[in-house]
Parts: sequence; structure tokens; C-alpha cells
Amino acid sequence: APPAVAVQQVPLAAAANEAIAAPLAGSDMESAALATTCGGTAVTAVAAGETPPTADLLADQVVKGASDGAPRVVTIPRCLLPACETAADLLQCNPLPAFDKTRYAAKKKLIAAASKRLVGDMYGLPFPQTPEEMFEKAEFGCGWLTKAFHRAGTLQESNSVKRIVSWRRFEGGGSGPKAEFELEYERPDGPLDTRLFVKMPFPLEENEGQRWLQEGKGTFGDNFGGEVLFYRYLSPHTPFPTPKFYFGDVCRESTEAILINARVDWPERGTTEFSNNEVFPPCGKCEDYLLTNPEDYYFAVVRRLGTFSGLAKAGKLGPENATLNWFNCGPTNDVNCMPGLQCELGAKAFIEQVAPHWFPARARTSAFLSNFVAKFQDFDQSQDSGRVAQFLYADPLYVGLHHQNGNSDNCYFYRDSTGKINAGVLDWGSTAPMSYASGLMGTTIGAQAEMLAAHDEGMVRAWADAYNAAGAPRMDVAELLLRYRLATCINAYCIFGTVDRMRLRDAAAMFKTLPAYNCEEIRKDFGTRFNMSMLYNRILLFILKGDYYWSALPEMLKRRGSR
Repeated sequence: APPAVAVQQVPLAAAANEAIAAPLAGSDMESAALATTCGGTAVTAVAAGETPPTADLLADQVVKGASDGAPRVVTIPRCLLPACETAADLLQCNPLPAFDKTRYAAKKKLIAAASKRLVGDMYGLPFPQTPEEMFEKAEFGCGWLTKAFHRAGTLQESNSVKRIVSWRRFEGGGSGPKAEFELEYERPDGPLDTRLFVKMPFPLEENEGQRWLQEGKGTFGDNFGGEVLFYRYLSPHTPFPTPKFYFGDVCRESTEAILINARVDWPERGTTEFSNNEVFPPCGKCEDYLLTNPEDYYFAVVRRLGTFSGLAKAGKLGPENATLNWFNCGPTNDVNCMPGLQCELGAKAFIEQVAPHWFPARARTSAFLSNFVAKFQDFDQSQDSGRVAQFLYADPLYVGLHHQNGNSDNCYFYRDSTGKINAGVLDWGSTAPMSYASGLMGTTIGAQAEMLAAHDEGMVRAWADAYNAAGAPRMDVAELLLRYRLATCINAYCIFGTVDRMRLRDAAAMFKTLPAYNCEEIRKDFGTRFNMSMLYNRILLFILKGDYYWSALPEMLKRRGSR
């Protein structure tokens, strides 16, 4: 804890980006920004007899009391400041049209449209389709970046991008090519980041199938559209860390898209010790077993997402939010609520025949497997008629804006000024109004079963506490827990369909050579790692805590007067 200091009350300015930070014990940088967004007063700590620091100073620094009574300045990485404090004064742009996931149900239509090379719906600029085009082709490069930043309002008209110092493409996640790059501006300016990040959907020549599934059919919703809408319109009002927006656009006709943000200040490779307000190394997809106490990371994430959803529900994330064309997520198109076909039999075969050595002995007994199959058959019948998904979306109090999969690899972590693990959120793909239970469940799909079995209720309660604290209409936590358990069951059932989709029964001989779901052979391929982790950990969750989750269905049916 910081040493004793004099505390002075500072009236908050009306604009969120004028908030005064409050690095006191039990608080952190974004507490003041949240107070501003929600309305209220923040406190700032200074040594006795000193003048409170100004908002300009605190945009990049925090003043804390020192034991000798003199103020001490601590530099905070910009990526750990509340997004509402770092956002540029963005210019108006054209609205992004609504996403129609039926438009390209046929792949050949998507291929024809994606070959047109059109301009963005919001800013009217053409798109580089790969990092190579963006940094090496004459029609893009510094000139295109200057135009893009000018139109977005992230670079003053009197300034320009002078040169691209360096760039590096890298693979990560499944949404398309990514790159980190460094710029030099004609006139260096303190608020301008020189180290940036860019992402794009897969070009047809690299991954035609993924382009169709994600951007054409919208299998996971409005992937790039949801993220660009968040960064352009909501991040300037978000009171916790998320990378600063520089440019983003989507073309609905051609499904081209791009997003450029400030780069997170990741530590040098091999760093193992971190002070407060230093970013930890990035988490890999479905690699929580590499974390010490992974629950600390998930509690940090759900608190952020609860704050976000609560502010959105309370109308405190900017005046444009209510007018934006968010994806119309509902019981029939929520990817986390999709029905399956006899998926319980695939999971049973995986336990018995494909990878029995991965599971505890009691999971392989006929008594457990018979009960496992019977319970999920009940869910299959209810989900077949749509009753569970309809229930999750029936009450508007439990539906609202949410991140679709706030997994640990879509966030960045650090210890705040109090030493507590906290999170910034950097991947907002497919953000949309959805069932809160479905969105919360999506946050856990990469989590380890043992951690989830021990902390699932606590995580839901932490989300609800943050949601309620943001000023949203209060919700019943017990009701939210019921819906979360239902969402976990129907999504697990869909995940069990992996066994037949990937024809894993035919690969039993190969699985005998794989000692665990996270062995090196599986880890080296992103898709295999993701699918095997979800499948294994969802099965294991029901081995560890199945009755808790299964009991949600009779509770729902009883309430609805059904048998």
C-alpha cells in the first residue's frame, strides 16, 4: 500500500477524458474514470501540503505520496490508462450498415464479392488486404496511413506519417493476418503512439473457407463490424484500459475490413518478474495451465465485462450507442446456443474409445457414462425445440451489449497500483447485444475445468457486482446463475459435436500416442489446440460438477410449467 497521504476531494469534470486518477489503496487508475462516466467525485492522493496534480499531468503519470512527504512520480504505460483518457477527438464518419448474415450463404457469392476490392463504408478508403500490401505497395504505405488517420481524426491535418520504421507480420488467433509496426510522424506529438497494431480478415488466397465462415456467413456474428463499432464509438467512453483506436472500417459488400490500434507494451521475451503497472506477457489461446492462479485473471476479466455491460445498459457509453447497427443476436443465431445432433454419444465415444487415458477412472464407468448421456439427451430435446435459447433471450433485463468471448488471450494483464491483478481488453470481435449468460459463458470456453468448477459462481457474482455498480437496472444474481448454467450446458453440447465434425473416432490410434490434451503435438496447431482444449475441459467440467449444471434444466422447465 502507498504511504499515508492527504486526500483532497476534487470535483469531476463533465467529460470522461478530464477525469482525475486515484491511485489509492483499494482503488486504481480507472476508478476516477468510472466515477466520471457514472457521475460522482474521485479522489487523488498527494503529499501533505502539496497542490493536487492536474488532469494533464495524470494523462501519463500518477503522483503518489512518499514517506518523506515529497510527491513521487510514477510513469504508467499508456495502454494501462482508461481508454476514455487516451482517446483522440474522433471525427464524424458514415454509419456502418447492418450486417446481413444471409447475404453470402453461398460461398461463390462471397468469392465474387470479395474479389471486387471496394472502399470502406465508414471512411471511403480502399483496404490493404495483407500486411505486405499495407507496408510495401505504393498505393498504401505512409500516404494511405496519413489519409486514414486524418479521416478518423486521430492525426491532425497539419501532421503526417513520415516513414514506416519497421513492421512484422505474425500469426495469432483465427480471424486473419496481423502485424505490429512502428511509425515516425512528420511532427512528433506526445499523445501519438508510434508503435501500432493492425488486423485484417483472411484474403481469399490465404484462407477462402475462413473468410466465408467468419465474414460471409457470420458464423460467430459480426466479427469485424462489432469490433470496429466498439473501438470507434464506445472506447472513448470506456473507463478501463483498452488499446487506443487509430482507424477501422468495414465494407459490407466485399467483406473487407481493417482495424488499427495502439500496440500493447508487451515485456521483453524471457521477463519473469513484474512491478505494479507493468504488463505481463500475452496469454496463449487455451493455455491457462501456464498461469499461476488463473482464476485471478478471470476475475479481472469478468469485472471489466460486467462494468462494460452495465454502462451500456445504463446508457453511459456515449450518445451514439443506441443508434449503432449492432448484430441482431438472438436465440436462433447465437453461436453459443446452436443445437447439435446426438452430440452426447460423440462425447461418450471420446471418453471410452478415443482418449480414455485423458480422463479419471470414474468417468469411464458405465454408471457415469449412462447418466452423462441421459442428462444431455434431456438438454438435446429441450434445445431442439428452442426452449432453452428462447428462455435465455426472453427477459430483456438479462440481454444487452457484451463481449462474445472474453478469453484470457483476448486481454492483457498487469498488477495495478494496489498489487491486484487487473485487465485490459484488446479483442472485441463480434461484440453485440446478446444474452448476458451466453456472453459470460463465452468468456470461459478456453478455461480449465478445475478452475471453473471451483470459481464459476464467484465469477458470475463478480460480473453482476460490477454490472450493478455501473448504474444499470439491478438484476437477481441467482437468476443470472441459472441462465449461466443453462448456457454452459447447451454450449457444451454443441462443443461435443467436435468429435463427429473432426471425425475423431477414426483417429483413436493416433490419440493413444498423445499423453494429454495440451501435449506438444496438439499445442503446435492453433485449430487443434483450440478444439481439443474446449472438448476436453467441457467434458471434464461435467465430470467434476455435472449435477450442478444439469439441475438448471428441470428448474427452468418447472418455472415455465413444462415437463
